[in-house]
Amino acid sequence: MKEKVVVFDLDGTLTRLPMIYLLTEKLISGRVFSARAREIYRQSEAHWNGCNAGFDDFIADLISGFTSQLRGVSKPVVVQVARELVFGDSIRYYKYTLSLLKRAQEMGYFSILLSHSPDFLIDLFGEKLEFDFTKGTFYPVDKDDFFLGSYEKGGRGYDKKEALLDIFEELSGLESPPISPRDQLEKLVIVGDSAADIPMLELATAAICFRPSADLLMFVSEEKREQRRFRVVEYKTVVEIDGAPVEDLEHHLKTILS
Repeated sequence: MKEKVVVFDLDGTLTRLPMIYLLTEKLISGRVFSARAREIYRQSEAHWNGCNAGFDDFIADLISGFTSQLRGVSKPVVVQVARELVFGDSIRYYKYTLSLLKRAQEMGYFSILLSHSPDFLIDLFGEKLEFDFTKGTFYPVDKDDFFLGSYEKGGRGYDKKEALLDIFEELSGLESPPISPRDQLEKLVIVGDSAADIPMLELATAAICFRPSADLLMFVSEEKREQRRFRVVEYKTVVEIDGAPVEDLEHHLKTILS
């Protein structure tokens, strides 16, 4: 039974681009989806790329574009395209957070991937990156395994704190729980990048705010940083922790997880 847990967001934390964007584009290029899906998010994508703002609008339009084409499409077909994407070489990862994940796993942490991306996509990342547990947005299918074109709890508006508490409850209910009860954990490290991650950060004994959005940065007050519970990480030409460059990344990773 493990006493240390690390929880990662995916989009913007481990991967540089939203995975639902890359999946939708691949489904369009493979003619599984119509190019009409792209028309729904084209304008907000241009705004986001042009001024690095409006990310939430871009994501909302991406989900609309994705779900607009999903109804009646075979889930096995979409999952196969997703598998080709995840296990291909087109995804760009952040070196810092990927190194943090690998170091945590080597140190015996129980690793959780919690994301608003589709659950079947998150499951594939769990397989590739060797997460112990994954949770994403559930897209229901009919009896013949065709998508209904909707999504259930786990959509972008859901509370990640509640989702994480649900995960702990689910794990504690297993015949052989893999981790200690939440209130008995030695360490709970949470890694995220946006306002959507704030609710679950409140559960953390330590948190990494990676290239944080303005809302997340505002949440991480100076007091929280002084307590060393929250650290702000900027990845520019070098890794910076609270504005100071980190020359020895491996030493930093060991320190933050110890």
